[in-house]
Amino acid sequence: MDRIKALLVTDRRFLKGRDGIWYSEGPKGAETGERYLTWFGKVTVAGREGTDAGLSLEHLNRLDAAGLSVVTLPNLSGIGAQLWNRQKARAKLKELIADHDAVILRMPTQLGIEAHKLTKLAGKPAAVDLGGCSYDGLRAYGTLKARLFAPISMRRVQKAIARTHWVSYVTQEYLQARYPSAPCARSN
Repeated sequence: MDRIKALLVTDRRFLKGRDGIWYSEGPKGAETGERYLTWFGKVTVAGREGTDAGLSLEHLNRLDAAGLSVVTLPNLSGIGAQLWNRQKARAKLKELIADHDAVILRMPTQLGIEAHKLTKLAGKPAAVDLGGCSYDGLRAYGTLKARLFAPISMRRVQKAIARTHWVSYVTQEYLQARYPSAPCARSN
């Protein structure tokens, strides 16, 4: 019997080296999919396509674990990207969700929000890995547009989490209070 195939949707940037191997700028962990190979036979990580401009592959993390694959999605960060790329991103996400048994959504991300809606429509099980507060991130580090978008983003993430039955939080109390999960949800 085949083990379950999971799709992990994240905003992390990935780039493919000349050697055909995928690489990530950030550290390995929840956003690169390796940790989910413990529970799933295959994990497809869907994130944004990065560029190697000014980067040396030996300083990036190599993603070549058995059972792990990477696909890239159009960027949805920013107003222009939302306008120009949303339909392309939704079409690709629908295709990916249909081909997987379960979906893991790394939030707060715009790709995660879109994937959450499509996962619910497809009737697939979804889990959220909440890695931070969208409001705090946008208000503290964003442009003026990002700071204005912060309360909208927070509300969208809250709405998604409130409809999710499995949530993993990176905090003990803070995110749980700001982003409560569904009443019958399992969370940690």
